[in-house]
Amino acid sequence: METPSVNMSAYTGMPWAISVSWVIDQGWRGMLVCFAIENCAKLFKTKYLATLRRRFEVCLPFFRIEIQKHCLSELFPQIRQRVWIRGLRLDCVPPCPGLPPALTSADLGGKIVLSDLLDAGAAPLNPGKLGKGMQCNLAAYWSKIVSDVEAGKAGTVAVLQLDRNPLLEFSSKVFYDMLPPLRTGGPKLFLLLCEDVSSNLEWYRHSLHRFATIEVMQDKRAMNARISSRKRGKQPGNAQEDAHSYHHPDHNA
Repeated sequence: METPSVNMSAYTGMPWAISVSWVIDQGWRGMLVCFAIENCAKLFKTKYLATLRRRFEVCLPFFRIEIQKHCLSELFPQIRQRVWIRGLRLDCVPPCPGLPPALTSADLGGKIVLSDLLDAGAAPLNPGKLGKGMQCNLAAYWSKIVSDVEAGKAGTVAVLQLDRNPLLEFSSKVFYDMLPPLRTGGPKLFLLLCEDVSSNLEWYRHSLHRFATIEVMQDKRAMNARISSRKRGKQPGNAQEDAHSYHHPDHNA
């Protein structure tokens, strides 16, 4: 199989290199019991990732290393695939092949549902306050939601990107009960309740007709605040900055 072509400079910058070097340094000094670092899913099955795995195996021969790909949607209502490099010191490895499996939604008390995150008391937004382009896009999305409800394809909550015209061939689509992948720019996500849309209610009678607030804002702090009361096996965050590890108790200093 041909190796995928990936612009490595986008995923192997200084923060990522520092995280990798830090893990190797701390592990070699005997200061880590385990570690987990993550990056973009596009790295999976690339030559770079294979080289990186070999680097870990050579520099930390007393660790068992595994590389897996997971999607945050298994636990949280957002489409966000990541590659995870996990390591566990051999004297801590259980008597079974491989590392302990990643936690599932069952381990965390059930998958987090988007509708459970929303602020029911937030007021609907007058569409007249939107720019003309967003008003046109909202109307196009509206028609799409009505068609999907009639066809039985809609969910409960519709998530829209109003700066994108859904009528264009390669443009945005309606996300049902799920947040789209992270964006570095553009307005906040717009939320609609499909039942209200199909009922053709006036905007001020909608229970959900507004931009998302911090409840589902696509950043690490907002999501962590919402799931901090749950046990977490995977933590959403910036690909090149997050490295999670546990220090050996004899090296807390």
